[in-house]
Amino acid sequence: MTASDASRDQGVIPLTIGYVAGAHGIRGEVKVRLHHPDSEALFTADKLTARMRTGETRMLRPESARPQGKFLLVGFEEVLTRTHAEELKGATLIALSDTLPPLEEDEFYLESIRGFQVVTEDGRSVGTLQDFLTTNIDIMIVRDKEQEHLIPILNDTIRSTSERTVTVRVVEGLLD
Repeated sequence: MTASDASRDQGVIPLTIGYVAGAHGIRGEVKVRLHHPDSEALFTADKLTARMRTGETRMLRPESARPQGKFLLVGFEEVLTRTHAEELKGATLIALSDTLPPLEEDEFYLESIRGFQVVTEDGRSVGTLQDFLTTNIDIMIVRDKEQEHLIPILNDTIRSTSERTVTVRVVEGLLD
């Protein structure tokens, strides 16, 4: 992604890194599915926020993490039993950007452009970036008054950001 205003002065940004898929074993470990499998967040963050399905939040300190298939098996200092681990099922895990490794000069967190106006390279307004969908690729959810657009984020989709505007390159027919 290109260097931009979004990459400068981002401040501390809460970043959703994954979710708890369920309990594992009897010692309080949980199965975590990361949105980005290569993420180092569980290994570098000294604490995470777990947003429970009820809306309440809990602070958790990762103690251990090891891969198991599509998941990481994670132990948290505060979770010592299977019963406590089961309570976390479905929780969203959030890391603060200041607890993660520094970004490269040309990188920025997608979360830092939420709410920006999205325009195409030829200046056509697409709408407001409302949300992100994470599948095997990231997708921007952009809404205008009449419709919702799903724009996949590929290597050169985001061309630039400035003054709360994201300029995107889209393939022909994507917005029609």
